[in-house]
Amino acid sequence: MLSALAHGGRENPSAVFDAFFAALDVIDHDHANLCTDLVLAVLPAAARVLLEELMTTATHQYQSDFARRYFSQGEAEGEARGQAKGEARALLAILDARGIHVPDDVHADIAACTDIAQLEPWIRRAATADKIQDVLD
Repeated sequence: MLSALAHGGRENPSAVFDAFFAALDVIDHDHANLCTDLVLAVLPAAARVLLEELMTTATHQYQSDFARRYFSQGEAEGEARGQAKGEARALLAILDARGIHVPDDVHADIAACTDIAQLEPWIRRAATADKIQDVLD
């Protein structure tokens, strides 16, 4: 981490970042998050962009367990958010098709909902509901 802080602003810091990833692999999850946050916070803009690209690129073969874990975790979280957004859109489409009035604040709450466990029962209720309260209660 210290090397990444001290030398991450070099013209080509790839070797420094490789060493940083290797170090992150041998420390616990919480400390790895803290170290990554600190390094990203103090790097010059160009180096920060490079490090972020290395951490997010789909073509890079991550060498450390740390990087593989976070890449996989990020993919899973992204898929879950995408699924929740789809479920929310489906719920709103069902309510619209059934002619059920949805107040703006409720529409915004449904559209922002990321809890699939909550959206699924709402969708089932929307299939037979006469009013929005039947869906949400």
